[in-house]
Amino acid sequence: MLAHRQDCEPGIDRAMRATGGICGCRDLHPAGCWRATSSGGMLRDVTIRRAIPNVVSEDLDSSRAFYEGFLGFEVAMDEEGFVMFASPSTRTAQVTAAAQSGPGQDLGIRQVHMSVEVADVDATHALAERLGLEVIYPLTDEPWGIRRFFVRDPDGTVVNVNSHIAPPPER
Repeated sequence: MLAHRQDCEPGIDRAMRATGGICGCRDLHPAGCWRATSSGGMLRDVTIRRAIPNVVSEDLDSSRAFYEGFLGFEVAMDEEGFVMFASPSTRTAQVTAAAQSGPGQDLGIRQVHMSVEVADVDATHALAERLGLEVIYPLTDEPWGIRRFFVRDPDGTVVNVNSHIAPPPER
C-alpha cells in the first residue's frame, strides 16, 4: 500500500498508484516528497541532475582518443590526471577518465565508479546517514567548486554524490 504525506492533495494515493509511486505534488513541498520503492519501502525523492560513469585509465591519451576520436565526445574539462567528456548534442551526457596514478587535483576520483549530481547534497547526505549507508568520504567542500561525499552501494560500487557550489575566492 502506498502512503503519502498528510499535507498532499486528496486522492494523491490513487494518483501515486497510477504513476508507479511517483508524487506529482512538488508544488506543495518542493524540498521533496516520498515515493514507493520496488522493495516496498518509502523514500524521499532525490532530484538527480546527471549521472556520470568514471573510468580509471592507465593511459589518458588513449582514453581521449577513444572517447573523443571514436565516440565523438568533446572535452569539457581537462585537468592534470582527469578529463571530462561531454556529448556535443546533450551536454549532461558525460563520462570522465581519471589517471590510474600520478599527480592530479582530484585524486579521490580514482576510487569512484560513478558520480551523481543532485540538487541538494546536504539532504542526500542526511538521507544516506539515516539509512545507515556506508559513507567512505565525508561531506566536503572541494576547492574546485563542488560539495560532495562518497557512498558505497550494496554491491561495493563507490558513488560520488555532489552538488556544485561557488568556489572559494582566489587569494
